[in-house]
Amino acid sequence: MVKTITVTEGAYEKIKAMKRGDESFSELFGRLAETGKGNVRELFGLLKKSEAEMAVERKRWAEARKRLSKGLAESINARA
Repeated sequence: MVKTITVTEGAYEKIKAMKRGDESFSELFGRLAETGKGNVRELFGLLKKSEAEMAVERKRWAEARKRLSKGLAESINARA
């Protein structure tokens, strides 16, 4: 299974700089998670507070659009 994540350009560059040679991002995250030395914590704090807040806001807007679309579809179906 594959998961997609979204990061800012700045965070991407910082994470990319942590890679070794031809290591994939999956390998990098696996290596950081397995070390048990807190390296995963290095990933936290890469986003500035304003960037993190923007990510949360985008998610809220996406959820609101989804609810609006669902409500609109239900309203149209009820009239039919």
